Amino acid sequence: MANEDEDDIELSIKTLWRLLGLLKPYKWTIGLALLLMLLGALATLSGPYLTRILIDDYVPNKKVNGVFIIGGIYALLMIFNGLCVRYRLKLMVGTGNQIIEGLREQAFEKAQRLSFSFYDQMPSSKVMVRIVYNTDQLQEILKHGFVNLIIDLLRIGLIFSILVTVNFRLSLIVLASSPLIGLLVALLRSTIHERWQSVQQKNSVVNAFLQENIAGVKVNQSYLRESGNMERMGEHLRHSVRLWLRAIAANNAVFPIVLCLNGVAIVITYLYGFEQLQQGLITIGGLVTFVQYTWMFNEPVVAMSQYYSQIMQAISAAERV
Repeated sequence: MANEDEDDIELSIKTLWRLLGLLKPYKWTIGLALLLMLLGALATLSGPYLTRILIDDYVPNKKVNGVFIIGGIYALLMIFNGLCVRYRLKLMVGTGNQIIEGLREQAFEKAQRLSFSFYDQMPSSKVMVRIVYNTDQLQEILKHGFVNLIIDLLRIGLIFSILVTVNFRLSLIVLASSPLIGLLVALLRSTIHERWQSVQQKNSVVNAFLQENIAGVKVNQSYLRESGNMERMGEHLRHSVRLWLRAIAANNAVFPIVLCLNGVAIVITYLYGFEQLQQGLITIGGLVTFVQYTWMFNEPVVAMSQYYSQIMQAISAAERV
């Protein structure tokens, strides 16, 4: 059993590297998209710092002009972030579509060169499903997933550096939840992958059954097979739904647990932060800023738990392609 798990891990990593290899011809476009995401992230990260200045300096000293200046700067930063997101999406959507188009061409070319013995064992309908349906399932991860994952890793490192600078002790509370999240993802990895593989296999069977019945509709009508085929199709679809719900359940197990862990970290941060506030070790603005950065730290952590599920789903589809 251990050997099977090791083979599964090796295959997943190999498939993941092949998926990443599809991005190589577009490295300059992806690099520009990463730069836009990084600039947008830096603009967003400036918000809590401006809040700290506002609470600790401008509001107590009734600097009304300063409040308007801070508000104006923040608005400009959000507009800049919006523009970065807009152009990054435009770049990656176009790039993702080109990658999928190229992948389909490669798969079609390979399908034409496969031997007769291959098609004796593999129905042409299943080959069509892999070229069309399974490649479609790679679009989201190729357009956004990998780029978002890289930026979120950078954001986590950058935000944690800021948290350490603001308050070292409080930052340890935030960091404490990370190993638990990593352990959770590691425990669910094989389950998520296995369930999405089952979904892909069943979808292939459903599509193959559908195409074969449409192609042989005259024969089916001649021998009055309609009711039998409807019953079999219903069984296939019900089984497909059950497998899909199992896969979704495994995916959804990650997100709420990560969210709960992050919520607990926020509560503890508030409690310990108020104690430091009473001792004069942190200002009100500093505490508010720290909590804002903590939420920002949690956002990419939660997002990465979602990306993990997407990557497992994409790997299951990619292995079939």
